[in-house]
Order: sequence, then structure tokens, then C-alpha cells
Amino acid sequence: MEVKAKGTMIKYKAYKRLNRLIKNTGFRKDFIAKKIGVHPSYLSHYCKGRRIPQQKVLNRLIKVLGCQIEDIV
Repeated sequence: MEVKAKGTMIKYKAYKRLNRLIKNTGFRKDFIAKKIGVHPSYLSHYCKGRRIPQQKVLNRLIKVLGCQIEDIV
């Protein structure tokens, strides 16, 4: 199942991969939220699958997490 949000294709349960990537960095979620320019509650929503990040937020996430877009979606 795929969900389209503002031009971004995100596969269902991509939030689980996002959580794994965040955990592997060793950074706290509030630190990552600050680095990508979103409120910590927004990052929490992304990590729980309640919200889908926009493309610009995804781009900042992959930069901070040191991964590729394919690792998340």
C-alpha cells in the first residue's frame, strides 16, 4: 500500500524503517527534530506513521541520518 502526500510516495510502514535508522544513529529524537527544522511532536508523528513528511523534510532527514531515500521509503 502506498500513500501519496504532496508529491512524495511513502510506502506503508516506512515509519518502522525510519525508527530503525534513528535508533542506529544514536541521536535523540529531539536533536534530530531540531536539525531537520520540525517540532519534536512532528517527528514523533512521522515515527508513529501518523503523518507523512514532505519531500523537503525527507531530504533533511536523509542528510542528518546519513542514509539514502530508499532506506526510508
